[in-house]
Amino acid sequence: MKARDKKRLIIVGVLVLLLIALCAGYYALARYSKEKENEADTSEVLSTVDEAEICEITIQNENGEFVFKKGADDTWKYPADKSVSLDQETMDTMVSGGAKITSTQKVTDKPDDLEQFGLDKPAKTFKVTLKDGTTVSLYLGNTVPGIGGYYGQIDGNEGVYVFDATTYSFLSDSLDDVKTDGGESSDE
Repeated sequence: MKARDKKRLIIVGVLVLLLIALCAGYYALARYSKEKENEADTSEVLSTVDEAEICEITIQNENGEFVFKKGADDTWKYPADKSVSLDQETMDTMVSGGAKITSTQKVTDKPDDLEQFGLDKPAKTFKVTLKDGTTVSLYLGNTVPGIGGYYGQIDGNEGVYVFDATTYSFLSDSLDDVKTDGGESSDE
């Protein structure tokens, strides 16, 4: 066999090996993507209400308790201080959060001890009241170690769930966080 033929044979061999490696990589990537798609979605919608039916929002946290009511003109008000003008976009975020309460995962159906989750005395409470008087309350306790979020429960469900910290970040707000920059209401 000539040197030139040997060289060609080596090049062809290397190209075949490279093609096999590329095919194996493609197969592994396709399989990984399919596995990710098939992973069970652990999120669970725990409560759904019509946003238009929400007429009152109550938040209780380390900053106090704040009750917001929807006025006849469909704007959100703070009845405790009528001079406060609320950021309506922030209020809309709260309404969305209350209209569809979704956990990222279930921890347990029936906890033996709520204290371990910080739910014996929740750090944050979020309650929406509907026009018909029905209420839906979300209670958030301790931060979940490792993955973040909060342990929480909703009324009428003994289960403990994990709730996304970003989705419910407004529950840490103070009144200053929901006021417009001007702070004064234009409807006095």
